[in-house]
Amino acid sequence: MDVITSFEDVNKAIQDQGCRISKGKEEYNRYVPQARGLARQLIFSAEGYAAQRINRATGETQRFSPLAADFARYPKVKRTRLYFEAFEQAFAGSNGTEIIDKKLSGPPPQPIFPHQPRYSVMSCPLSSPSQLFCDSW
Repeated sequence: MDVITSFEDVNKAIQDQGCRISKGKEEYNRYVPQARGLARQLIFSAEGYAAQRINRATGETQRFSPLAADFARYPKVKRTRLYFEAFEQAFAGSNGTEIIDKKLSGPPPQPIFPHQPRYSVMSCPLSSPSQLFCDSW
């Protein structure tokens, strides 16, 4: 009887092994392709984000390079221009704001490009963000 019982135990273990192998393959087929798809999706998303960052940095560099070259050639003019552009951005949403600088003396700043109109720096309300100077000259 021991031989028969041992034979049945071995037979049952072999069947159990086959059943567990089938369940393992089923689990593998259910989750591994899904995980691979998710991994591919994350990789593509990361590659797109990296490309976007590189393109943005390249564009910013291309926009900054001429600015740096101009600044190296004409630092005072460029500094003044950047100063006024910063003011324009700071007061973009305000209406009726007055800019008064009592420390200013001497002639008003000259335009950066000769074809631009000449403006004076005085106390004047801003009717638009681009009107940082009055047209009194």
